[in-house]
Amino acid sequence: MKRFLMLVAVAAVAGVMYVAASPASQQSRVPTLKQFNALKKQVASQGKTLKQVVQLAVAEGVLLIDCSNQGALAVDQFGDTQNQTEGYRYTTHANLAAPASDTLTSAMDFAVPTDQSAVFFMGGDSTCATDLNSNAIRHAAAKAGIQLPRLAHAHSFIARRP
Repeated sequence: MKRFLMLVAVAAVAGVMYVAASPASQQSRVPTLKQFNALKKQVASQGKTLKQVVQLAVAEGVLLIDCSNQGALAVDQFGDTQNQTEGYRYTTHANLAAPASDTLTSAMDFAVPTDQSAVFFMGGDSTCATDLNSNAIRHAAAKAGIQLPRLAHAHSFIARRP
């Protein structure tokens, strides 16, 4: 019986030593004031960034809603510019009745939505144009630390002779 109690006592002491030595039983230390202030500053900075990202997301959402309220239109290029066997009639001559001065050229035109080579343009109203011409999204992106690319040149749909 003494041997059994001695075995239980040794096992109990070994168990207590194992539990005391394990990393889970160690008490965590409280952060220093310097660590706490650094963490507080980091959380405040991330809060400002989050607010700016939310503002950008809202501005983008408004733009998408305003610019997609008319649906999407399929557009494709039609005509044969190289051989000029088919296409749209283009003239720079003041007299439209002079077909000799005309050129057959390709041009963009509306296409059926199932056209495999068509490009889709979202349609909006004047609210979309106002949104696009304002710098609200560019400013919101800049505040969030995002630099949006600028166009190298403005796109134009003015007819030009090939």
